Amino acid sequence: MIKDVINIGSTIWVSYKFLIDRKVPKQTIYNNTAKKSKTKWLVRQYHNNKKFKLIAYDSIPISIIEKYSLPQTSELIEIAKINCAIEKKNYSDKASKIIRDILDFEYNQWETIKNLYLKEFLEDDKLEMYCKTHALLSKIIELNEIENGFRLKDLFNAYCSFDGLIFLTDNYTSFCNKIRKIKKSNSIENELLHGLRKRVSNSFKMTEDIIIEIKKHMGNPKKYNAGHITEFVNDYLIRQNRKPISRSSVEKVMALTSVKNETMIGRFGQKYTNEKLLPHAHFQHPHKEGILWMMDGTRFQFPYKGGSKKFNFLTYFIVLDGCSKRIVGYSYDDSENSDMAIRAFQDACNKTNHLPTEIIADNSTAYKSKEYRRIIATAKSMGVN
Repeated sequence: MIKDVINIGSTIWVSYKFLIDRKVPKQTIYNNTAKKSKTKWLVRQYHNNKKFKLIAYDSIPISIIEKYSLPQTSELIEIAKINCAIEKKNYSDKASKIIRDILDFEYNQWETIKNLYLKEFLEDDKLEMYCKTHALLSKIIELNEIENGFRLKDLFNAYCSFDGLIFLTDNYTSFCNKIRKIKKSNSIENELLHGLRKRVSNSFKMTEDIIIEIKKHMGNPKKYNAGHITEFVNDYLIRQNRKPISRSSVEKVMALTSVKNETMIGRFGQKYTNEKLLPHAHFQHPHKEGILWMMDGTRFQFPYKGGSKKFNFLTYFIVLDGCSKRIVGYSYDDSENSDMAIRAFQDACNKTNHLPTEIIADNSTAYKSKEYRRIIATAKSMGVN
C-alpha cells in the first residue's frame, strides 16, 4: 500500500497525490520538481519504486503551504505515526493468520516425530504433549530464520493460542529464552526433556542396563508377567541405590517388537519362531503374473484444504501384482475404509478378469466390514488363499 505521508529519519515526505488532493495544481508540482527547475523541491523514490515519488515537505516554500492551506509539519508527523501503526497492525494480522495455519498443520501432525521420544518411555498423554511442543518450536525456528522470515513476536502470539503443550508461557521474554537455548543446544528434544528442570518426571531416563535386565526376565521359560518383572528390576535398582521404575515403563519396553523378537524364543521356543518369525523371514518371488496380489492403503504425504478450515489428506488404496509390480486395481478417498478396499479389489478383478492364487494384506480396519468379509469368503471358496 502506497502511503501519502512518510516519516524517514527527521524528514517528512509527501506524495504527489497528497498535494494534488489539497488543490495544489499539477503544473506547480511538476515545475518545481523538474530536473531543470530553479526552485527545485527535494524529490526521492518511494522505497526504490521508480513509479512513485515523494517530496520533502520542508523543501516546499512557506508561500505554497500558506496559499493552499497545507498542514503543519507537526500534523504530518502524527499522520505518519498513525499510518505506520495501521501498516504494522495489518502486517501483524496477516502474518498471524499465515503463521496460525502453518503451525496448526504441524500441531496436528505430531505423531510423525513421536519416535524421538519413545525411548524416554513417557506416558501417552505426556508423549503427545512433548511431540506437539517439539513440532511447533521446530517450525517456529524455521519460520524465524528463513530469509525475510516472520517476527518472533508474531510467532510467539500464535504459539500462545495452542494448548496441550509441555512448555506453556505467556511471557515473551521466557519464550525468547527457550528459543535461544534450543538454538544453542541444537536439539529440541534434549531441551524439552532436560531443560524443564522443575518437572520431576524429566529426571528419569530408561538406561541400557535396565532394558537388558527386563529382557533377561522376559526370556525366562517361566513366563514372568509384567508385575513380576517390575519387582525383579526394582530389586536390581534398589541394590544399586537407584530409584525404582513403574510397571507401565516395564510394559512399554516389553511391547517393543525388537525386544519381543529377542526374548520370546526363549519364552515360547520353536512355536514363536514358526508362527511369528519365519512367515516374515523369506519371500518367494512369484514366477508369473496372477499368482500373488498385494493390497494396502496409505495417504499422500501432502495436505489439502477442503470446505472446512482443517487440513485433510487424500488416501489411496492399491492392488499390486507380486510378479510385475504393476498396479492392477486402485481407489481413493478421504480416509482408509472398507468401501475403498472393496472398490480397489473389484477394479482389479474387472481389469484382469481373474483371481490370484494368494492375496497378502495387513490387519487394517478397512477389512472388518461384513461386505468385505463376504467377498473374501467367496474368493476363498474359489481357491484363493
